[in-house]
Amino acid sequence: MVSITTIITVAITFCVSTILPVGVFVVYGLRNKGKGVWSAWFLGAAGFFIMQMVIRTPIYCNDKCREF
Repeated sequence: MVSITTIITVAITFCVSTILPVGVFVVYGLRNKGKGVWSAWFLGAAGFFIMQMVIRTPIYCNDKCREF
C-alpha cells in the first residue's frame, strides 16, 4: 500500500510541473496582452527540448552501443 505522504508528494509534483507553468503562461499573457507571449513560450520549449536531446542522446547511445 502506498503511504499518504507519497500521494501528497506526487500531487504537489504534478501541480508544480503541469499546473504552475500553464498558470504562469496565462497570467503573463494577460498582463502583457499577448505581446511576445507565444514566441517566448515556444523558444523556452525549444530550448528545453534541444537540451534534453543533447543530454539524453549520448546516454541512450551508450546503452544501445554496448549491446553490439
